Amino acid sequence: MISAIERSYQAFISRAPCPLAPQNVDYFGFNFSIESPELAPSFKAYYNGDCVGIHSSLVDELDSLGLLLAKFVVIDQSNSGECRFELALKNRDNDHMEQLVRLLTLRSAMTAGQRSEALMLARMKLCDDPFYTLSSLYFFGFTEKNRQISVLKFHYLMRKCPDPERINRNITFDDEYFLSFLSNSGISSFSALVPVISSILDESDGHLWMAGADYHINGHCKYKIYIKNSDATILFLMSDALRTTRNIDCADHINLVASWISNRQELVFAGLALCFDDNNMLSCNLYFKLR
Repeated sequence: MISAIERSYQAFISRAPCPLAPQNVDYFGFNFSIESPELAPSFKAYYNGDCVGIHSSLVDELDSLGLLLAKFVVIDQSNSGECRFELALKNRDNDHMEQLVRLLTLRSAMTAGQRSEALMLARMKLCDDPFYTLSSLYFFGFTEKNRQISVLKFHYLMRKCPDPERINRNITFDDEYFLSFLSNSGISSFSALVPVISSILDESDGHLWMAGADYHINGHCKYKIYIKNSDATILFLMSDALRTTRNIDCADHINLVASWISNRQELVFAGLALCFDDNNMLSCNLYFKLR
């Protein structure tokens, strides 16, 4: 397993379009299957701005609407032949967020049900301002193939902040509220994830980071809950939580992942996401800063 991770890592580095350096990359990460440890992990890098030189007309449209705060081009081993973008959003008042979702409905195969679900999740309460009731929708991503959108990715902040346009100022955490919201959302994948995440938070110094929903053009969906403000030892808490809440014994697998991380001094652990899709498959995304 450790050798498989290292091979994937070196293969990614050898094909990276720009050097993996802090000035080029906002976050670096990899995904691995929890229930199928024989599958090789998939690495990805979130490159800043125009470092990679890949463009999209949808990004230009969002910029013209005054929504684009920052652009990241994601080079992902699992997206061969596709272009992936992650966008930080600004001016996230209700009118702009509804305008965003209407635009995506026109530009993609987003269904009415997905649109309704995306707006419902955006109503997680970030602040008390009545004009910003949808402002938890902070990051939006998409994948294009042959200039057609194949995946839409919505990310929702899970913290309280009095000014939603300044998400790192005067913040407070209310993990109980956000977990309750997800648990009662009617989305079965979140209902499956919440007990595991709650168990991890009970035993760690981490806090909720974001919730995510991925909608694929073929109807496939994946849901994610992110944790940050911790170190890599949280992986062992995740292993314990999966054993007690879902009867999944992945301790050996997690130990090998943690061992590989401990030998990569250039990677600073930043957080993780536990993921559950509509095929009832669990996976984990790990995120790092580079030094």
